[in-house]
Amino acid sequence: MAKQFYLYSRKNSKGKNVYYVKFRDRHGRIMTAVSSGQTSKGRAEAWAIEQLKRGRTGKSSRILLADFACDFFSMDGDWVLFKLSKGSRVTERNAKEYQAKIDAHVVPALGHIEIARLIRPDITDFRTKLYKQGYSGSTINKILLTLKILLSYAEEKGLIESVPKIDRVSTVDQKSRGVLTPDEARKLFSFDWEDIRAYTANLLAAITGMRAGEIMALQVKDVQGDYIEVKKSFDWTTRQIKNSTKTGKSRIVPLPRVLRHSLTELINLNPWDNKTFLFFSLRDNSAPVDRSNAVRGLKQALQSIGIEEAEKKRRNITFHSWRHFFNSFLINEKVPIQKVQQLTGHSTLEMSEHYYHVDDMADVRKIQEKIIELEP
Repeated sequence: MAKQFYLYSRKNSKGKNVYYVKFRDRHGRIMTAVSSGQTSKGRAEAWAIEQLKRGRTGKSSRILLADFACDFFSMDGDWVLFKLSKGSRVTERNAKEYQAKIDAHVVPALGHIEIARLIRPDITDFRTKLYKQGYSGSTINKILLTLKILLSYAEEKGLIESVPKIDRVSTVDQKSRGVLTPDEARKLFSFDWEDIRAYTANLLAAITGMRAGEIMALQVKDVQGDYIEVKKSFDWTTRQIKNSTKTGKSRIVPLPRVLRHSLTELINLNPWDNKTFLFFSLRDNSAPVDRSNAVRGLKQALQSIGIEEAEKKRRNITFHSWRHFFNSFLINEKVPIQKVQQLTGHSTLEMSEHYYHVDDMADVRKIQEKIIELEP
C-alpha cells in the first residue's frame, strides 16, 4: 500500500526549514502540498497523522498546466501582485509578452500535463521541438524563461515540490546584430530622405544610441538646447507612454551640432498648435508617428547606398543596429565603459558606482560630431 503522505522542507522568509506535507487522495493520487508549520520532521509527521484522522488532507493537485497558465500574467493576477509586493517592476508590456509566449508555445505543447507531474524530460522534449521548428536560441531561451517563471510560482504556492531543471539553448552560433561602418553611415545620411521624421529618428539613434521606444516617446519639451532628457518610452502594444525607460532610470544625452539643427527643423515643421510629440503624427496628436516610418526610411536609405533587402537581411541590419553602432563607436574611441553604459541606458553594477552629469560629456560631444560628419 502506498504511503498516505510524504514530507519535504522549504526555507521560509526567515531562513528556517518548514515541512510541507503532500497527502494522497482516496485514489492514490498526490494532492496539493500544505504547510505543517513545523520545523521538526517528527512534529510535522505527527501533525500529518492528526490531519489524516480529521480528514483534513487538502485539495487535489490535479491541476493542468493549461489551467494554471490561463491569464497567469494578468496585471491584476496573483503573480503580478506577488512581484509588486516584493518591490519588483512588472510592466504591462512585459506581462503581455510573457503571456503571449505561454499561449503560443507552452500551453499547446505542455498544457495537457498536470503541473505536479511535469518532469524534466517533458521540458527537454519541448526545448528540442522548438529547436527543430527553427526558432533561434535566444527566442527559445525566452520561452523557457517564461515557463520557469510560471513553475517557480507554482512551487511558491506549494503546487509542485520543486522546479524541474531547465537547460538553456546555446546562442553561440546565433546571427549577431549587423552594424554599419562609419563610412556607410555617413553616406546614408548624405542623401535626401523622403521624410524628415524618419531621417531625424535614425540620425538620433545613430548619434545617441537611444532605443526606438525612447525616441518615439520624446516630446518637444524634452529637448533642452544641447541635450535631451530621456525619461519615458512609448509602448506600441498598448499605444501608451510609459513613465520610465526600460531600466526605470532617466538619463541625460548630449546633442551635437548637426543633431540640434535637425531637431530644430523637425520642431518647426510640427503642424499641431500643441506641439507635443517630437516625432509627430500627421493624423493624431495623441500619439507619435508609427515606428514603421523610421524603419521604412532606413530601408529606403540603405537601398540608396547599394544595400538591398537581401544584403540587409544577410547582415541583420535593423533600426536597433544603430544602438550597437553608437556603442561600438564610443568604445573604439576609448570612452570609459561606465560612461557608455550610462549614455545608452544599460543597468549594471558599475553604473550604480558612477554618475556623469551633462558637463562631464565634453569628450562624448566631440566624438558625436565625428560619428556623422555632415554640414548643418
